Amino acid sequence: MTTRAKTMRAARVVEFGKPLKIEQVPIPEVGERDVLVRVKAVSLNGGDPHMIKADLRITRDKNDKTPMRRLPVTIGHHVSGIVEEVGPEAARHIHAGQHVVVSSSIRCGFCAGCRSGTSGCVNGGARGFTLRTKTEYGRWLAEDKYGDGGAAEFIRVSDLDVYPIADSVPLDVASKANSMALAYRGCMEGKVAPGKTVIVNGASGGAGVPGLIFAKMFGASKIVAIARNRERLLNCARLVDPQGKLIHSVTVDEDIQAKVMEITGGRGADVLLDWSPSTNVHSFQRCLYSLAHRGRAVLMGGCTLELDITYRSILAKELRLMGAHKAPNDPATVMQMVADGVLNLSDLVTHRYPLEKINEAMDVMENGRGNPIWIVIEP
Repeated sequence: MTTRAKTMRAARVVEFGKPLKIEQVPIPEVGERDVLVRVKAVSLNGGDPHMIKADLRITRDKNDKTPMRRLPVTIGHHVSGIVEEVGPEAARHIHAGQHVVVSSSIRCGFCAGCRSGTSGCVNGGARGFTLRTKTEYGRWLAEDKYGDGGAAEFIRVSDLDVYPIADSVPLDVASKANSMALAYRGCMEGKVAPGKTVIVNGASGGAGVPGLIFAKMFGASKIVAIARNRERLLNCARLVDPQGKLIHSVTVDEDIQAKVMEITGGRGADVLLDWSPSTNVHSFQRCLYSLAHRGRAVLMGGCTLELDITYRSILAKELRLMGAHKAPNDPATVMQMVADGVLNLSDLVTHRYPLEKINEAMDVMENGRGNPIWIVIEP
């Protein structure tokens, strides 16, 4: 390890439901296949407050929560930075000084999902987040070694989960590579193409705005953007569609189905890209009823509520419903688009805070003060 301090600042969950605490903790040691990254940016995510409150779950049952098995833990799973040190095995393909994106997911590297190149690692978890692992080895891998997130000066990751990017890519933008990658994967799974009409539900959020961007890039002829707050929705639509010719903005308190039918001449939309938040499923259901025959719905949000949809409505229209996660190489793919000048995302970073003000940043994100899109912490 190069000569430097032995401790670092980190934003830690010390007690569930309490504000994050800035602590001095040891800088992680580097093993054979480890990469130590000096964090330049960690962006906040809508799931972070739920993890802090131990209120993240996969069903609406309040007892079905998935808290971390250990505290304290450093939060933050959308991370970019510069490689500080690498282990001997990792040094075969990663070197100090490289600009990198850290995967928000932790992978074991040996299960069927990892070997097939899909996103479905059965042993891993989400970095700096709630973990639900299936094997003893996976629990050790995810929690004991790589469980801490990137709201710190340094983060240790496996060489499986770090992606070199061009030095020309702004590192604040790069911290949102995982969100961009999910939107990109959603368009791939939804088969967005020229001439298609695409609904983006949750369009004003930090993950939904990339959905607008990629729907446009994939050639959609009409995009119906749906969100709760009209001011934020219109602001996001203007960023993506300055001429106002492509995106049609609809708030959740409007008749979504009637609006979509009006926009599409009664046909309905071809694709739904959905980022429903944990507390609201009503708009998703209205969007689903707004799809055309053989329409595709791609679910990528954090909603834990049960759906109330008639069986026949899916059957009669031959609808395709699917969940989507990013594939392992998707973050690198979208960052190459930034490096090549295909994507310019700097305007999406609306708020920047030092590490010491991360609780203030969390409050801004939760309450939507100042119309935030991407909120970035710069340790």
